Amino acid sequence: MILKPHLTSRYDDIYSISVDVSKQQAGYLSLTYTLSANLEKLFIPEKKRSIAQDNLWQHTCFELFVKVQGESAYREFNFSPSTEWAAYGFSDYRQQQDWLAINSPSITSVIFGDQLKLSVQIALEDLAINPENKPLQLALTAVIEENNNNKSYWALEHPADQPDFHHKNGFTRII
Repeated sequence: MILKPHLTSRYDDIYSISVDVSKQQAGYLSLTYTLSANLEKLFIPEKKRSIAQDNLWQHTCFELFVKVQGESAYREFNFSPSTEWAAYGFSDYRQQQDWLAINSPSITSVIFGDQLKLSVQIALEDLAINPENKPLQLALTAVIEENNNNKSYWALEHPADQPDFHHKNGFTRII
């Protein structure tokens, strides 16, 4: 799936962003984000220990929003090329609730040539919103920061005039 830039985003050095998603029989959601760009012009956070960290979206970051089809509660996951991550629970649009992921997602980040590949595996039990195994709706997004601090916002769909990854109409991928 190809992510599209928001109409308000300026980006000169990004060629494309894609993401592959699959539900694994072992109980995991697997995602691979591929950023093709002039990486020398982008701010790519350096690799660190893979721990939970807030405010990752303020720099280059890949994101997943997931909810049960037709429900209002959702989860947000942020994945940095540093391998740091964040997870948040919401009861409704931007109504954050107390929630912690049970397991740390598995994240690998590799750069080769003009591509950055970030692969993630999340335990489905960490979604904790789908006890009846109903279809899931996903919003797949990215924030890309250039070295000059310019940020561009990428998603499967941009339903609002300003970038808003939490918008209910952005949850377009069903698995």
